[in-house]
Amino acid sequence: FEPNRLRDEKVKVLQGMLKCSPDRVVRGQYAGYRDEPDVARDSQTETFVALELDIDSWRWAGVPFFLRTGKKLNRKLTEVSLSFRDVPYNVFKGTEAGPAPRDHLTFRIQPNEGILLDFNVKRPGLAMDLEPAQLDFDFESSFHTALVDAYELLLLEAMKGDHTLFTREDEVERAWEILTPVLNDPPAVKPYQPGSWGPAEAEELIAPRRWHVCPPPGEKYSTEAE
Repeated sequence: FEPNRLRDEKVKVLQGMLKCSPDRVVRGQYAGYRDEPDVARDSQTETFVALELDIDSWRWAGVPFFLRTGKKLNRKLTEVSLSFRDVPYNVFKGTEAGPAPRDHLTFRIQPNEGILLDFNVKRPGLAMDLEPAQLDFDFESSFHTALVDAYELLLLEAMKGDHTLFTREDEVERAWEILTPVLNDPPAVKPYQPGSWGPAEAEELIAPRRWHVCPPPGEKYSTEAE
C-alpha cells in the first residue's frame, strides 16, 4: 500500500501494453453536439470512444481488454467486468441442458458500489435445467453508511500528501505513447443518439461478445449480455 510501489505496478501494466491500433477504435459523437454553444458546426471532436487493448505478457496473452466511455449515454455508471472463458469441454453434453451463458465477475465502481458475480445454477427438480443466478454485494446497504465521494477522497489525499491515487509522470507518458497511433490517424466519428449506448460500430467492435452492463437497482440482469 505504499504509493510508489502501487504506481510502479500500474506503470508495469502500461509498459506491457501494446500500442492501440486505429482500426480497433470507434469514435462517436452524439446527435446535437454540434448545436452546443461554442462548438464548431463541422466539429470532429469525439464524445464517445470504444477500443480494444492487449497486454503482451504471459498472464494476459490472448485476453482482449475492451474499454468504452462517453457522454449522454443510457446511464451514468463506471464498472469493470471480467467475462470468464468458455470451458473447453461441456460437462453437460448429452443432457437437456443448453449452452450456459458466460459467468461474469463485475466490480461496480459508481454508482451503487459493490461486487456482482453472475454464474449458472441447476434449477430444483429432476430435469437438468440451468439458469443464471447472482451473488450481489452492495457496500451502502451492507454497511448502512454513506460512501465517500471520489473527489472528496482525492482532496483529502492531496491534503495528506498521499500520492497513491494520483498519476505519476512516467505513467502519463506511457499512456500517451499507447494512444499515439490513434492520435496520428484517428478514425472518423460515428453518430449516435443521446440515451443510447453509443454508435452501432461499438457493438461490431466487440462482436460476437456483448458489452456487459449492470442493471439499475431493482432490475434483473439480462442473461443476453456477455
